[in-house]
Amino acid sequence: MTTPAIPKPSKTMVDTLGREIPVEYVDDFDKKRDKTARRILARHQKAEAYLANVKAQTLADIAALRGDGKTGNFQFQSFDGLIRIRLDARTAVEFDHRFQEAQTLINEYLDEITKASALPDIAAIIKAAFQPSTGGLLSRTKILGLTRLAIKHEKWIRAMDLLRASQFAKSGRTYVYVETKPDHDTDFETILLDFATIQPADDERPGKGDAE
Repeated sequence: MTTPAIPKPSKTMVDTLGREIPVEYVDDFDKKRDKTARRILARHQKAEAYLANVKAQTLADIAALRGDGKTGNFQFQSFDGLIRIRLDARTAVEFDHRFQEAQTLINEYLDEITKASALPDIAAIIKAAFQPSTGGLLSRTKILGLTRLAIKHEKWIRAMDLLRASQFAKSGRTYVYVETKPDHDTDFETILLDFATIQPADDERPGKGDAE
């Protein structure tokens, strides 16, 4: 007796609801759209990995050149002065939970001087320091500027101590600027590795050089 052949399971594609749909029931345009999306994703992931490696090698070159073990800002040029490399290391400074305690003390101090109708100009300066920008962010410079005010009130002094102590450095971003110019009579131009500013190559054949 011959054993009947077991049919191979149909190839499936997962839809937006997480369901496995047999490919024979998927519209041809949806198949093409899915294939195109995956090809573009693979291309961009490859480019991202390449740029990450470029940045790592660049930072390693700069660290080896300066040789001082420091990680701050740094700048140098080629011998002919037509290439300039700039390293801009930015560290973000934020406040911890003590910032809220300091703000509470400042508000209590403001209530006291407002009720006493004293120092109205100082009150306006203090309130302005805590006004958020159009983007909804507070200005660290304006807030820390309050610590320079010669106010002797006990709550104010405690609040300023808390503000100073609440600061902490958070890892920021490191920017590398590669600038060049064709001759000494022109200005430097920055090589921008920005997808929006880079012009497409002349050969724009779809999928050229991509793995299917």
